[in-house]
Amino acid sequence: MPITVPCADGLARATTAVRSQLAITIPQTSDLLGYSATACYRAAGDLFPVIQIGRSRRVPSRAIREILGIDDPPRIEGAAADALSALLAAPTISVDQYATLYGVHRLTAYEHLRASSTAIRVGRRTRVPSAHVIRELCIEN
Repeated sequence: MPITVPCADGLARATTAVRSQLAITIPQTSDLLGYSATACYRAAGDLFPVIQIGRSRRVPSRAIREILGIDDPPRIEGAAADALSALLAAPTISVDQYATLYGVHRLTAYEHLRASSTAIRVGRRTRVPSAHVIRELCIEN
């Protein structure tokens, strides 16, 4: 893979993202690892796990923190902290909480869940099993 020098601004934003989010984008990953975004898209899945939600590809920030040797856990705040506490406390979470944890729009989350078999529909309500999200985002209790 060709190594590129990341821009300082992009690196600062990516560093903040990996420390404060559960899933980051491939361009943020490329800024952190020092590779081009194209190289990261090609290596996705071999070097680190990738979660495809709609057209968006996300990487669990825990995987990147392990590659970079960052030991401290992410500092999750705001709505993401509420969604994370719901994830760890209940057997299922709402689609809004799912979208917040993955950092995607709510409609993108609905489209992804409609196409996959992970969602549970009861009447008009759609719920997502917490175990699936914990496994996909590499979350430790």
